[in-house]
Amino acid sequence: MLSLRRVIRDCHGFAGAERALLVCGALALVLAIGLLVRSGTGQAGGDARRTLEAGVGPVAAMGSLGSMLGTGPLPQATGEPPRPLGPRPLHEGLPSHRYDGAFIGADGKAYHPTTRLEDVPPVLPSDGRVGGELILYVNGITASRKQHHESLQAIADRTGARVIGIYNASGGMVSDIMQSLGDRLDLGNNPAVNQVADTLYEQIRRGRSPHIMGHSQGALIISRALYDVKNRLMAEDGLSEAEAERLMGRIRVETFGGAAEHYPDGPQYVHYVNRLDIVPAAFGLGPTEKSVRVPVVPLLPRGPTIDVPSWGLGAKNRGAGRGARVIRFNERDNPHSLHTTYLERRIPFEEARR
Repeated sequence: MLSLRRVIRDCHGFAGAERALLVCGALALVLAIGLLVRSGTGQAGGDARRTLEAGVGPVAAMGSLGSMLGTGPLPQATGEPPRPLGPRPLHEGLPSHRYDGAFIGADGKAYHPTTRLEDVPPVLPSDGRVGGELILYVNGITASRKQHHESLQAIADRTGARVIGIYNASGGMVSDIMQSLGDRLDLGNNPAVNQVADTLYEQIRRGRSPHIMGHSQGALIISRALYDVKNRLMAEDGLSEAEAERLMGRIRVETFGGAAEHYPDGPQYVHYVNRLDIVPAAFGLGPTEKSVRVPVVPLLPRGPTIDVPSWGLGAKNRGAGRGARVIRFNERDNPHSLHTTYLERRIPFEEARR
């Protein structure tokens, strides 16, 4: 910093007039420097005040600098958490049982059972229709994931709905038949049953009206899962049986060639039965509208019983669920086929319930 005292001290060799001139010049220089410093400080303070009033942080100011340099504005922090990228499908090539109970969505991808239903991309109709309802589907025995996905596509094309599968993995014919026997007796663990029960329970508790379809063993899985839902509503939520059935009235169920002979009261049902299909005829709701219950072992009335066709006597559609609609027909070719036999005869749910 220039010192006035130093200027005066260095002026010993000058005459009086010259010395006075030098002192005046020094004073003028000091005054000019002071004015410049004061002006710069005020300008900096005004810029800072305007920046704060505008709510622009240093990152934005650097963005402006980036624009001037031709590098574009720097990204600004928003304070919001990063958006999720969506659920990841399970790895391909795993053993079949690793997909048991998994959701199956678009392109046949499998998603872990804990995935939220609304996060699973559904299978859509091939003709581009959008906006349809959501339908869940459970397959029968010996179905591969590829076959399961083909069924999802067939249902979407037939109904115009968005379709998500709950995969009933196959362990082979013998293993699947043994598992079906366990489902009929409510014995053993079946991941597909657990997933159907959890999904339906969650949906009705959230005030939604789920729509689910099942073919062959898939109908048996749905039957067992619905009993689990009913028991859970009464045991965990403290509902009476009537209250549980009323809440389960939100569930819409369609079965095709089902292997279940009874379903709990409450849900709305439409059952399709081909009289020439051995599965529903022998293990399901039977080929006739009416049936009678007889003991499995003659002369042992307190033992196990079975419903047999009566062709006119007995209860109407016994076990189908209160208010169920059962649509029976005859088809000789491919009698158990979901695609060519059952879906071809399927009509809209509300229409079938009339």
